[in-house]
Amino acid sequence: MSKKIEIKNQINLIWFVGFSFLIFVIYLLLNSKTCYINDDYTYRLVFEYWRISANPVKVASIHDIYISMRNHYMVWGGRIPVHTVVQLLLWLVDKKIFNIINSMMVVLLGMLAYFHVNFGRKRSIFLYILIFTMLWFFMPQPELTMLDLTNSVNNMWTCIYVLIFLIPYRILLVSEKTFKHKIVLAIFIIPLGFLAGWSSEPSGAASGAMAVLVTAYLLKKRKKPPIWAYLGIVFLAAGWAIMVFAPGYRVKADKYYGVPNVLKNAIDNFGRIESNLFGVTFKSLWPMFLMIVISLIILFRLRKMRYANTRMKPSVVRKKIFGNSSYIPEAFYVICAVASVIIYAISPEFVPRYLFSAAVFLTISAGIIIARILEEADIKEKSVRTVTTVLMCICVVSVTVDVVYEYNIASYNYSLGTAIENNIKSQVSQGKKDVVIKGEYRFLSSGRYTIYKYDFVSLDVIWGGFDPKYEINRMFAANFGADTYINEAGMSYAKSK
Repeated sequence: MSKKIEIKNQINLIWFVGFSFLIFVIYLLLNSKTCYINDDYTYRLVFEYWRISANPVKVASIHDIYISMRNHYMVWGGRIPVHTVVQLLLWLVDKKIFNIINSMMVVLLGMLAYFHVNFGRKRSIFLYILIFTMLWFFMPQPELTMLDLTNSVNNMWTCIYVLIFLIPYRILLVSEKTFKHKIVLAIFIIPLGFLAGWSSEPSGAASGAMAVLVTAYLLKKRKKPPIWAYLGIVFLAAGWAIMVFAPGYRVKADKYYGVPNVLKNAIDNFGRIESNLFGVTFKSLWPMFLMIVISLIILFRLRKMRYANTRMKPSVVRKKIFGNSSYIPEAFYVICAVASVIIYAISPEFVPRYLFSAAVFLTISAGIIIARILEEADIKEKSVRTVTTVLMCICVVSVTVDVVYEYNIASYNYSLGTAIENNIKSQVSQGKKDVVIKGEYRFLSSGRYTIYKYDFVSLDVIWGGFDPKYEINRMFAANFGADTYINEAGMSYAKSK
């Protein structure tokens, strides 16, 4: 009997490893067809004054990064640990190496989401595949948040970090077991919490909300939270405060958006700001909200059917269906997602990529509800295996078909982007200091995993324009070693080749 269980576990593990490798290969292919873009070139330079200084200098030392991040904190924003990593990668790591690292990070993200969904339950390859399917189809602006170097580190990597930080809180939420090495965990939680808070505004807010919710829930249940739970909250709050109160945000709001007073602007333009916040959020995350609602309806109906023929009072039945404290984990992840969005309620800017953490936390919430459905469905084990196998096949086939479509678009745009970069490098290598790009370039805008979207960004923001003094033009000149750079090429968007 034990041998059969062991063989079954080994086969189960092979499925996990095999699917993880498939996801790695998929994202490696897409990463390999993703060029550096705007912000990647910006952070190759020492950050000074207003993004691109009068005399831009490429990062060439740790001291350069220190100067760059000090200026960044004062004139642009407070995500210093994140952008330090970005500048180190752009300075030291070849793009091919980053492609491998970033693809591994996608796999790690899925593994962590699966842990938060399935902790305390038996392994489920169906849930594992479903989580990666949701990550593939439902993440906002995946071409930036999961492929581009600067934006991946800012969004996906920070979300991964806070999910790691939240592991002990997730365990504490549902497990009666106490941690053996509480003192060691208390020591490590201090820097972990500090950096979790200082990761990014949405990720820090989401992780802070979860840490507070878990601790408050334990207190409500008259359980004593361990000291490390409090330390995590305190130092996370400290890191988040250092980030959000950076002077650079006020300077950026004034110079970039023309908003000298953020709070006054939020009050004066409350309707417009909140309308944009809600509109962008709903447009980007409605599939996740819909999945959660549908899953809850199915779960409620299953529980209602269970008590349909009992002699219990209706009030007791309702309490068993709706008042079960088992809804706490999924509810907490939804609240964390909301917290990561609410922090932008006074911000003069809000774009879909800021919703990455919210999307991941909603994915976890949906996954927990679906895990409950699988546990509570009153059907035979053989039928469960049949249903989940069919659903897994649908997930794998739909992702595979979409990957082929997205890869073709990304590959086509990559060939145009590398042609432009090679043209610039060729002119510089020939001794030309005033680089001029000519030709015709039609970028495909129909894919979800390509930066080239006609309704998102104009091509002069990506490749510069006619004016050599334009910020993007000066950025390209500094990056490639030219005195000036002018883009005279005919660039346009197309929906098909």
